[in-house]
Amino acid sequence: MNVPTLLIYSKDDQALPLGSEYCMNSIFNSLGTSQKKKLLLSGSGHVLTRDAKRQEVFQAAADFIKGIEDSKL
Repeated sequence: MNVPTLLIYSKDDQALPLGSEYCMNSIFNSLGTSQKKKLLLSGSGHVLTRDAKRQEVFQAAADFIKGIEDSKL
């Protein structure tokens, strides 16, 4: 499947096990798309869209979507 994908993970997420960064890298590497990006944050918890770095998350999502749209023009 070839679906554009943005993965975002916080190093300070207390809800996920310590190996989650490794899991994110494994998922990222197995994606069948060239339109993929990962963002690793610090200073936020589990619910990134409601935590300290939410504006950075929103901007990253908007930029990713814009990049996908621009690539289709």
